[in-house]
Amino acid sequence: MSPFISLNTPWPFADDWSVITSSGIIFLNKEIRNNPMIDDNLIFHVTIGLSYSF
Repeated sequence: MSPFISLNTPWPFADDWSVITSSGIIFLNKEIRNNPMIDDNLIFHVTIGLSYSF
């Protein structure tokens, strides 16, 4: 399996998400990281959940 998993999401900012590594680390572009409407904890938990689902 590739060490990178593409993140497919119906969220409006789907194109701004990059990839999730097998270790559960998500790489987000500057716009998403700096968006006050995005909860960092939510992003973390979603990332871990998706990583373990593969």
